[in-house]
Amino acid sequence: MPSGVYESINFNRRSNLVMRMPGCTILLVLLFLTFACDSHQGAFEDTVPNFYTLTAEASPEEGGTIHPSGGEFLAGNGVLIEAQPAEGFVFENWEGDLTGNSNPEYIQFSTNRTVTANFSQRNFELNITNSGNGLVRETVVERSSSSVTIRLDAEAGEGWIFDRWEGDLSGSSNPETITIEEDEEKSVTAIFIEIGVEEYSLAINTEGEGTVDRNPDKSSYTDGENVTLTANATIGWIFKEWQGDLSGSNNPETITVDKDKQITAVFEVDLDYGINIGEVKLYIREMELGGARRTKDFKTKDFILNLPLDGTPFHITHVNIPAGYYDELELDIKKPSNSVTIDDPDFRDGSGRYSLVVNGTFNGVDFTFRSDEDFEIDVDFSPHLEISSGQTSVFAIDIDFKSWFMGRDGEFLDPDASRNANRINKNIEDSFSDFEDGF
Repeated sequence: MPSGVYESINFNRRSNLVMRMPGCTILLVLLFLTFACDSHQGAFEDTVPNFYTLTAEASPEEGGTIHPSGGEFLAGNGVLIEAQPAEGFVFENWEGDLTGNSNPEYIQFSTNRTVTANFSQRNFELNITNSGNGLVRETVVERSSSSVTIRLDAEAGEGWIFDRWEGDLSGSSNPETITIEEDEEKSVTAIFIEIGVEEYSLAINTEGEGTVDRNPDKSSYTDGENVTLTANATIGWIFKEWQGDLSGSNNPETITVDKDKQITAVFEVDLDYGINIGEVKLYIREMELGGARRTKDFKTKDFILNLPLDGTPFHITHVNIPAGYYDELELDIKKPSNSVTIDDPDFRDGSGRYSLVVNGTFNGVDFTFRSDEDFEIDVDFSPHLEISSGQTSVFAIDIDFKSWFMGRDGEFLDPDASRNANRINKNIEDSFSDFEDGF
């Protein structure tokens, strides 16, 4: 065959072989060709960013600390570095890759940095206080053999601004310097105020007897500040209600101060407080009216006398008092003998018999006070006491019965407490003795 024919046949065989390859083989070939083409387009980025180190030291080591005290920082970046003195030291200046005495100070990194914060002992007397939210940094800027000059930098907290200096430094310059002579002591206060915060007043009034505590207790309050009010009633009074910009009777109560406000705490008399006397009864073993101007003496025995509480004359209705003139009254107050029948159970119980009985309330609770003591009431009448025919009103025993239950300190005594019996009996005896001077 001609050579051209053989070549054609061989070509066809190769073609058939290729066509019979599995599909995955064709894909691998195509991927290889694609990768080969891409590998010739551009080059990989092989640059790495530069970092620089910070080395910070304190001199002397115990003089303070530096923040940050070290680390790695990206080239071109910077950081604010601060020297913080330890107690008893003060910052002087920077050395190394920082100079001067600004604190805090900004440092930028274009190479490795080493800084030293120099501190010195605080051998001067300067007392610094802050009013508000802020702080004061102090830096020595000049020293001599007899004085030291300090720069004070007032730094306000968030939402606050520096307003002024007070004490041994005045004005509003910030920073400001102060010079302290040897053996001299100075005090400075930095005043900070809040930015854009309204302040309002809270006026508290009272009606009746009592006081009001406020927490916090300030002359003015920032907008939205809460204040807790507690009403304190004077003894014998009770808190009733709030009036004005606060209402209701909750105690304590909280109010939000969002404008100037006025509040009144209303107190009223506590009707249940202390002693309230409902009845005073005496067992009279003998009553004698001394006659005058041809009037005979008159006596009566064993009866219960219920004393009027309003100061009006008492009545004797179980006997007829002869009409006439009398110049003396004697009342013997004693417990009844066992031979006497007592209809009133207040004058007897399982413990014995009693000469005086008081019924009432103490701080709103009913009580019955009984005494088995002997008492006497002696009264001289001047002018004479005239008794008309059929008259039953004899004599007004005007006594402050509440005083019977009053202690030496002015506080009321619990009538049901046995420890108070002697004091109460003594008060009763003293009040009866007051009648001996006559009328």
